[in-house]
Amino acid sequence: MWRGGGVPLTAPSLSHALRVAALVLSGAFIALYLAVALARVAFPYELEWMEGGAVDHVRRLLSGQPLYVKPSLEFIPYIYPPLYFEVCAMVCRATDAGFAPMRAVSIAASLGCFVLLFLIVRRETGSTSAGLLGAGLFAATYRVSGAWLDLARVDSLFLMLTLASAYVLRGGDALWRSAAAGALMTLSFLTKQPAAIVALALVPHEILRRRGLARIAFPASFAALAAASVALLDARSEGWFAWYVLDLPRQHALETSMFLGFWTHDIARHLPIAAGMAVVWLIIGRRGTAVSPLFTSSLAAGMLAAAWTGRVHTGGYDNVLLPACAAMALLFGASAHALIQRADGRSHGRPALVHLLCCIQLIALLYDPFEQIPTQADVDAGDQLVQLIGRIPGDVYLPMHGYLPALAGKATWAQAQAIDDVSRGTNQELIDGLDAQLTQAVVDGRFGAIIIDAMGWPFHAEMSLQYEDKGPLWRDPAVLMPRTGLKTRPEVLYLLREGDGRLPAHR
Repeated sequence: MWRGGGVPLTAPSLSHALRVAALVLSGAFIALYLAVALARVAFPYELEWMEGGAVDHVRRLLSGQPLYVKPSLEFIPYIYPPLYFEVCAMVCRATDAGFAPMRAVSIAASLGCFVLLFLIVRRETGSTSAGLLGAGLFAATYRVSGAWLDLARVDSLFLMLTLASAYVLRGGDALWRSAAAGALMTLSFLTKQPAAIVALALVPHEILRRRGLARIAFPASFAALAAASVALLDARSEGWFAWYVLDLPRQHALETSMFLGFWTHDIARHLPIAAGMAVVWLIIGRRGTAVSPLFTSSLAAGMLAAAWTGRVHTGGYDNVLLPACAAMALLFGASAHALIQRADGRSHGRPALVHLLCCIQLIALLYDPFEQIPTQADVDAGDQLVQLIGRIPGDVYLPMHGYLPALAGKATWAQAQAIDDVSRGTNQELIDGLDAQLTQAVVDGRFGAIIIDAMGWPFHAEMSLQYEDKGPLWRDPAVLMPRTGLKTRPEVLYLLREGDGRLPAHR
């Protein structure tokens, strides 16, 4: 091959150029994520439609109220353990409960994920370049996993603690390391339940690679601490913790289309080259390389399984892919290094090909960062909506955005997703009781106004008895629309007939 001017471009120099390109792309994706996250951390409204409910959880903790209580119109918790909300509450005690400090917790956790992915891959391969490739691919999947890493949601902290547990576990044979790894995995489980799946996947590695008590130190410490934590939280909540966090998710239907769709649509569609490289590496195993696939593949398998279980759960959005993206990032860095190392100087073309494939995979994940960042028009629209809510006499109910009244100094209410989680369960007594509360509140005209989303609300007939449709809130079809997740926003204002019928809706 030749460059302009007649200077030969040799295979080693081509490989070097492609290697540099792959590393630059990896670093660029990390920088791009940070730019997007910092550009939207202070946005005062929802980037995703369930963020507001997470803020309500933290407000409740700051007011000294428990999270896990009987479902009611006033409050229903999400089906997650409490650690993320507790951490955010500690941060918010120094500020105010809101999106910015909670997103800051997630951003810090996401940076921890980048660092830990880098460190794990570097430790497994002995290659700094491989570590950067792994971290870079994970950053590049930002949009694939729902542009979620920086949201006020539980996922980034869960993933960081999972990776931290794996890093400590692999750090040495000391018994205390295994026990500490079990403790970290317990914290991950107390953030989001799929950590238990990852812990289970790592057990065979521990049994095969360690001796004596060290074989069981990790699973024993995780099982003991997780069981004790569940028992304590369940006792403090009079049984509601286990019902929300363990029982209720199992009562929901499965999304059967995602049994295979997870692999064909989520993995093969977005990460075909990374998946192909991983398969080749796992087939060749140790032969000709210094990289053992056992630990990396065990960890990756656990995270893929965790993501798969989330995807087949009805309502599982792209955010459940975060563990899968991290798993593919680990395999990407490790397999790239192993495939290059396997050439062992016999083929200059193979390193160039591997680096080229890395570049193609990263470029295929390019996304438009500006689509993820709210505009000043979104801020203005949110401000005007809060002002409108503040002018309405009495309480205002927004089924899907219950956090908004709090910004106007009014009471908050149970979020629609939490209500739906209960309604998709099997406890008919609780379902009927919650339905009766909602119906009675509407029929009695408990709220000065109800603001619903365009996707509708099941109490239209009851609402028409007491409330008057004041029309849509917006002319702009995009303003104040969440940047990820379910695309829904407050749309239609219904005023209590005895209220100020002259109050105009914002247009």
